[in-house]
Amino acid sequence: MKASQNPIDAPPPDKVPRPGGDGLFMDRSFSPLDARHTIGPVSSEDNKSRLRLTPAERDGAVWIRIPDLIRMNCGLSHDDPVNLFDDTIEPNDLTQGVVGDCWLLASMACLAEFPDSVVERINPKAISPEGRYTVSLYDHTKCRWEDITIDDYVPCKYYADYTQVPYRMNDQGKRVYDGRVKPRMRYRPLFAAPHGNEMWCLILEKAMAKFVGSYSKIAGGHEPFAFMTMTGYSQVYEFKRRALDRDMTRAEVGVWQRGWAQWHSRDRPTCGYKPVQRG
Repeated sequence: MKASQNPIDAPPPDKVPRPGGDGLFMDRSFSPLDARHTIGPVSSEDNKSRLRLTPAERDGAVWIRIPDLIRMNCGLSHDDPVNLFDDTIEPNDLTQGVVGDCWLLASMACLAEFPDSVVERINPKAISPEGRYTVSLYDHTKCRWEDITIDDYVPCKYYADYTQVPYRMNDQGKRVYDGRVKPRMRYRPLFAAPHGNEMWCLILEKAMAKFVGSYSKIAGGHEPFAFMTMTGYSQVYEFKRRALDRDMTRAEVGVWQRGWAQWHSRDRPTCGYKPVQRG
């Protein structure tokens, strides 16, 4: 598989096929046709939401199947293969998108240090011709694994990519781009972005979003929740350095506090913290 030497612009949103029109699987319970439910409330609509999008950005998201997204952005033809997993699964497979869910991506990067732990979560183990995937996540409220079935549509933003446009720095230290060179129009996922032509991180992230109720609920969370959900382990420890000032700008060197992460509930991807007593 080789990317085009002269990649063309991705088609504008009005030229992207409407979700569900290709005859492949579309998850109607977590539907790309219902962004208000699937992406969820933004911070201007709900003060508990940490999703820093405008309602227009959410409602205007372009839903694209992951293989098509990768082919568009990598300058590949429709027949070029895309991988669910590459030869090696590693932390560098993950890239953050427009919206920050770094707590989840950091946890997924840690899980990628143990590739079998990633592979065993997702079925099938290769690209699904119908766009259907099942991800196993652990619900500690019910004390059991749950199979989360999703499609491979992800919400994207259409944007101008200036990375290949020459520029100079002005007196204010800002970039001034060469107006003779047009930026390339591309699509960027609102959440996790694919690295190269691997899909697994977007599939796992979408399953977690459906598990907790919406994408907006993964815009803020705690790493232990992700570890508990993706591994099934109920006892996860956190190690913290004791702060030496109220603003928590300085910490005691070489001294760590150990605590248990406390599962709260499935629809709140946060965890409490209970210090472990010495002895």
